[in-house]
Amino acid sequence: MPTAKAASTVGAILLRYPPAPGAMGHIVVSDGKGGTVEAMGKSYGVRRGKVSGRVWNTGVFLPNFSYGDSNGVVTIDEPAAIYAVGRPGMKPSVVKAIKRALKEFGIDPGPINGAYNTLTASAVGAFQATKGIVVDGQVGPQTARRLKVDLSAA
Repeated sequence: MPTAKAASTVGAILLRYPPAPGAMGHIVVSDGKGGTVEAMGKSYGVRRGKVSGRVWNTGVFLPNFSYGDSNGVVTIDEPAAIYAVGRPGMKPSVVKAIKRALKEFGIDPGPINGAYNTLTASAVGAFQATKGIVVDGQVGPQTARRLKVDLSAA
């Protein structure tokens, strides 16, 4: 199911796949207008969020459910840069900066090199859990801000 259709349908589900085996993904319910209702962790509880600026792998419509009206098509803007296992176009210098920042926060990211692997994703997830950010093991704009890392750096 296309994510744009789910984002424009009240009650539809948007899903981000787990970043690694044994890791958690993320699931939200669409408000049909580009917004979400989601469990954001113990620190934040259930809150409203946005569809845009985040990565979504698929939209889901459950069988035998009645959904609210569709509000046309919602445009979903992915973040300009996202660092995740297997993601193309990641700059090794930025991955090193992410790992150095994690180490400064007392979280072991493994060797400080340019490889964003499952160890890196686990360290990012641990950091996200301590900061009350949705734990997905990915470094997008919100996690980068909290790590004080510039994802657009050369």
